[in-house]
Amino acid sequence: MASTINAKNTSSGLVLTPDASGQLELQTADTTRMTIDSSGNVGIGTSSPTLPNGKGIVIYDTSTPRIELKNSTTGTTGTDGSGFSVAASDMYIYNNEAAAIITYTNGSERMRIDSSGKLLLNATSDPIGTMFYAYSSSLATSSIIVCATESTSNGYCYKFKGIKMTSRGEFFM
Repeated sequence: MASTINAKNTSSGLVLTPDASGQLELQTADTTRMTIDSSGNVGIGTSSPTLPNGKGIVIYDTSTPRIELKNSTTGTTGTDGSGFSVAASDMYIYNNEAAAIITYTNGSERMRIDSSGKLLLNATSDPIGTMFYAYSSSLATSSIIVCATESTSNGYCYKFKGIKMTSRGEFFM
């Protein structure tokens, strides 16, 4: 059992039901929508928000649970903003705007997918107009492997390590 706050669709209005379990359920029309369990975990769409460790939020839906982030720049419709979702076993990170998805580690930008779909590593722009651009400050530690198929056991792969280009141009193998 749990203490509940229920916004009923009847003339009784808001109904508070206390108990001593230490769990709180927020309900609408007698259906639990959000749970805060006795350890502080929050569940939306589930009454048992279990996590492997620590405190957190569990969002459950039978088909596509999601988190959407919107602001005054993105707009507020269903096709605006950015978010995260899960469909079947696949996780999606998406930006519905004509803008980049940017990843930081250790306080610095490390990866960017720009609005045209270019993947940039350790760079915020592509100075040579490619679909993939990676930057390293050291020739000794930089390398890129490009494969013509989805696995290294079937097809051709090329490893570029420590290539120094002295002028803008193309490199052919």
